[in-house]
Amino acid sequence: MEKIIFLSSQELNSRNRERFGIDILNDNILVEYWDLRSLYQGKNFKNKFNHKINKTFKSYYQFFKNIFLLKNNFYIIDFLSFNNIFFSVAKKILKLKGGIYLYINVGPTIQNPKKQKKNFSKLIKKINTKNFLLNAFIYRYKLLLKKIFGFTHDLFFIGGSIDINKFNRNKLIYSHNLDYNLYLKLKLKKTNKQNYIVFLDQNLPEHSDYSLLNLPNFFQENYYKNLKKFIINLEKTFNKKVFFCVHPRTKKNAKYLKNFKRLIFGKTAEKIKNSSMVIGHDSLALNFGILFRKPLVLVKTPEMNLSNKLLNINYFAGQIGCKICDINDTKLDFLKKKNKVNYKKYNAYIKKYIKFKGEEKNSWEIVKKYINENKKNNKIASK
Repeated sequence: MEKIIFLSSQELNSRNRERFGIDILNDNILVEYWDLRSLYQGKNFKNKFNHKINKTFKSYYQFFKNIFLLKNNFYIIDFLSFNNIFFSVAKKILKLKGGIYLYINVGPTIQNPKKQKKNFSKLIKKINTKNFLLNAFIYRYKLLLKKIFGFTHDLFFIGGSIDINKFNRNKLIYSHNLDYNLYLKLKLKKTNKQNYIVFLDQNLPEHSDYSLLNLPNFFQENYYKNLKKFIINLEKTFNKKVFFCVHPRTKKNAKYLKNFKRLIFGKTAEKIKNSSMVIGHDSLALNFGILFRKPLVLVKTPEMNLSNKLLNINYFAGQIGCKICDINDTKLDFLKKKNKVNYKKYNAYIKKYIKFKGEEKNSWEIVKKYINENKKNNKIASK
């Protein structure tokens, strides 16, 4: 039986089990999900799920022992958001042992090709922000690790046309990003359109990645206070209720959630499908608003001037033809004017970033099909 190993920095909860296609792949492929959080964070994370699939490691010795016990020719999907010299060496060993690395398009992070202009006063503010200098060092450290231990993937399951020129064209398999799987599932269900607005939470001041990856956080606690005022103002302006779709990694008892009403957990895509408008910053969940052809409004904040977020939001708005407002705007009537979907730009965005061509089926079915056909033909991906 073929084997596929996930290297991950997230627990295998029900959301990730579906998102990463575990049950689809595990039908006739041996799946192992290596949760490596304990090694990187130095904490013990209990194995809450099927121990045959989900593996955790108490030490790097145990981790490397499992690697050396692997038999040749297996598939690897690397979903790690962190890295260090141990993981770099481990990935290289996995490659040398015959691991076939599969690139999976998780979702588009829209980057403005223009670089942020240098500003001395902003630089001073950045330097005074926790983890800014540390992150600058870590960034260069990771570049060095990539230069020494880096390698290319063996196969690329791509989404939008923007991926075509990034990788070896002889190793491309047309697929789509992971959000499109849920879209395919939901579009078969009857639409029950209602007159409400969706706000996409990103928990910007307290996102777990800031501490996990030692990232500088330019957002302050007053963000929640400003956001609360903004949502109240939004409801008055449009005379519609706003549903607050909580970030998927936020715990239900998080303190900041007390500021908001109509909280939605784990049903963001469904809520977007039946909404009349979607509001957010630069969340990946905005893709659902585009796929379901909903009017979008992007919200900027003063803190975004210190990062590339503002540049990216402006670029994103230009790509899809939507409006931008400031979180501190007191008059939002301008959002009512010509706040319609630009279908031409939406369709162009989908082709460029989400799905260019390929089968209209779950992307993990496409991965499974490729692995099974390789097995029948008694061949493995050329390196």
